[in-house]
Amino acid sequence: MTVDDTRVTRPTLARCTRDTPVAEMYEHYRRDGGVIVEGILSPEDLAAINAEIDPHMALRAPGPRRSADASVEFHGAQTRRLRDLFNLSPTFRDRLIADPVLLDLVDAIMLPWAGSYWLTSTDLIQIGPGNKAQVLHRDQEAWEYFSDAGADQLEVVCNAFYALTDFTDANGATRVIPGSHRWEDYSETGTPEMTIPAEMPAGSMLMFSGKIVHGGGANRTADEERRGLAIPFNLGWLMPMDAHPFMIDRALAKTLHPRVQRLVGFRSHPVGLYGTNMWHVDYQELGEYLGMDGEAVGGTRGAPGFAE
Repeated sequence: MTVDDTRVTRPTLARCTRDTPVAEMYEHYRRDGGVIVEGILSPEDLAAINAEIDPHMALRAPGPRRSADASVEFHGAQTRRLRDLFNLSPTFRDRLIADPVLLDLVDAIMLPWAGSYWLTSTDLIQIGPGNKAQVLHRDQEAWEYFSDAGADQLEVVCNAFYALTDFTDANGATRVIPGSHRWEDYSETGTPEMTIPAEMPAGSMLMFSGKIVHGGGANRTADEERRGLAIPFNLGWLMPMDAHPFMIDRALAKTLHPRVQRLVGFRSHPVGLYGTNMWHVDYQELGEYLGMDGEAVGGTRGAPGFAE
């Protein structure tokens, strides 16, 4: 395919801070297909999350969890991966995933298309020295119907990618093609020459659309490990990747914020039709059935914000 730089609408991604109004973050996201939010994690939370996952990452060997060649190419021969962050990191489950700045931004992205949304997965991705660049792709390809759906289709998934170490061009910063979410032909994924590195300091977040072409960068350093945490969200009427209700004990789920409980399957998902829900028990709201405290206001169309 011939490189057509005219399709890349911006050479860089906009940068915000956690104090930037969410509406402004969303406008950057909508225009470019992604936005960087620097300083979204406090230094204390960043240090705590890294300390909590360090011993678990030390036990993980590099390479994919499966042996298929395609999996090696996608997951990375020198990349370590870790999931199940709810059980492994109290700071993640109590602070990062419950951050209203994060979830209000996801509201702006997802709620125009559905009554609610799920947390798709938690994926700690640590790219080691010598790892090759990941194949370019769009995250919405995980749901087969949307593999080649064009720019006019729904916003199926968005991905909040946290830098837990500094992301640099040399150590494998995620590479993106700004504007590729507006291409007419989604069977095209561009070329490496069309990408830019999403360089950002530790504690930052890259929020990007499931429609944007991206991939992990090559780690060309001798001794740096690039550690990032991907937490994608998908529409409430699509199946998520992680089976969280089978991974999170009910007693632990009761300690989560009500809005987070819905994200991981311990509350019903409103659909707006006749006032009913999906994911209920004989018409009873799942959170009530399970004895969850509080009401999950927010994360649903027409109900922004948190209920404490």
